[in-house]
Amino acid sequence: MTGAPSPRLTLAVRLVLVVFSGYHLVTGIVSVCFPEFSEVFYQKLYHFYPTMTEQYKLVLKPWGALAFFAGVMGFYACWDPYRYRGVLVALVILLLTRVAYRSAFADELVEVFQIDKPRNAINTGLIAAEVVLFSVWLWRTRGLASATPEVAPSEAPAPTPEQGPTP
Repeated sequence: MTGAPSPRLTLAVRLVLVVFSGYHLVTGIVSVCFPEFSEVFYQKLYHFYPTMTEQYKLVLKPWGALAFFAGVMGFYACWDPYRYRGVLVALVILLLTRVAYRSAFADELVEVFQIDKPRNAINTGLIAAEVVLFSVWLWRTRGLASATPEVAPSEAPAPTPEQGPTP
């Protein structure tokens, strides 16, 4: 059924996007700017126990940049989910990739990072719940225009000879 989703569904999407985005902004900043602190931060947050080598600290930089970017883009989608629905599609793809990774490599996560399987299952379930929520909202809003519609360049009226060419 195509049509506007319930206001509650849109509110839920926006609230989850606020939490998602805030979390990613914080973890991005921590990873890029405070690699030593990130060891304690991730131990508390994920029960994640990496070996803090210089190589690992260097890998934190692009990982943190991606997290920060995801957070910024999530806030755009939160501001106007209709207009930035493409961001939601990209986030669903990112989150599906994370679910697949956490599921396929659960044993390696235990072995390499000492992330226990129940903890990994909880985190994977939370990510999967975001995928379901965003996907349901996207499905319910397919075909709807932005909340702030604009005329596409191909639909704009052609300039008259008096107006001259369009820049």
